[in-house]
Amino acid sequence: PTLAPLAERTRAVTGVPLYAGFGISAGEHARAAADLVDGVVVGSAAVEAAEQGEPALAGLVAELRAGLDAA
Repeated sequence: PTLAPLAERTRAVTGVPLYAGFGISAGEHARAAADLVDGVVVGSAAVEAAEQGEPALAGLVAELRAGLDAA
């Protein structure tokens, strides 16, 4: 809920691409952020999935991709 005003204020002062990286851990998060910024960054959620093994990481990536494709 705080990303929209932050993205708006930032776009008012710069033309560089904006990326969101806090709280992106599911497809729905990626989809919501993609409506407001130019890209998403996934950090801790990817590390946690990778620690569970390759299938878990692949599943997370697939979920994030599906969320972005729905945007």
